[in-house]
Amino acid sequence: MLRLINRIVLIVCLALSTVTMLSAQTPTFSFGIVADIQYDNENPNGKRNNTASIRKLTDCVADWNAKPLAFTIQLGDIIDGNVTPEATMLDLHNVMDVLVNLRHPLYHVVGNHCVNIQRTKLLKQLSLDRAYYAFVREGWRFIILDCMDVSMKGRAPGSEQYDRALAYRADNPEAKESGGGISDAQKYWLAAQLQMAGRRGERVMIFSHRSIFNPDKAESVLIWNAADVRSLIDANDHVAVAFNGHHHEGGYGLRNGVHYVTLEGMVQAPETGNGYGVVDVYEDWIEIMGIGNVTSRVLQFGGK
Repeated sequence: MLRLINRIVLIVCLALSTVTMLSAQTPTFSFGIVADIQYDNENPNGKRNNTASIRKLTDCVADWNAKPLAFTIQLGDIIDGNVTPEATMLDLHNVMDVLVNLRHPLYHVVGNHCVNIQRTKLLKQLSLDRAYYAFVREGWRFIILDCMDVSMKGRAPGSEQYDRALAYRADNPEAKESGGGISDAQKYWLAAQLQMAGRRGERVMIFSHRSIFNPDKAESVLIWNAADVRSLIDANDHVAVAFNGHHHEGGYGLRNGVHYVTLEGMVQAPETGNGYGVVDVYEDWIEIMGIGNVTSRVLQFGGK
């Protein structure tokens, strides 16, 4: 009888252990992620079939809706830029008509192709008051940056941001006119967000269109003043991951314990393929499940 009881206790313990192991493998939450949809209904040819992005995005949204996602983040260049402002706006409407079917919140990052639409009109269509902002979920602070804040593109000549961009390019002639940087006001805001996260014991993920750090690529893929952003990140040990798009081939770098992930562009995927991801967030790591041309990764959280 005692042997039977011991056996039952052992079976129960094993069952509880299995449940514990399974629960440990359940993500705290998951979210969708996509970069460089870059839709344009006038460009069906060449290396990037921009017109195919609507079909890809439609399939992507259907897949995301079948999963228990908390939200989705769109990493910029939602459209490519068409032959006229009116055609470009129509392209944005076509993309938004697909994205409106998402069954969970959607957060937008502004990219260099996005500002082919006049900025105030763009922000209205994306339901944004401004292009840099933050939100919090499950002990994580998600910080969205506007890497086109200081730029000659999408800013009116004579505006402060345009003039600062002119000055930057005068000092850095290698900087492309289509690029952009982070304003002083946005840097102060970012520093405050990082400090707030530290006080509240929150981990941080940062999202931008251009790279903050990419060890394998030229300066042209970086935010103009990426070094300033890196210095702010370096001063805070609770930043875990920084995501960006822009460089369609993707990329990865590890710097001072922070994972820098460049997501492959949807527009670069084969016409019959796709390119997006689902990010599972665990206690000590995240898992990027890539679909199509997006690379799957497991990123452990360490320390600086």
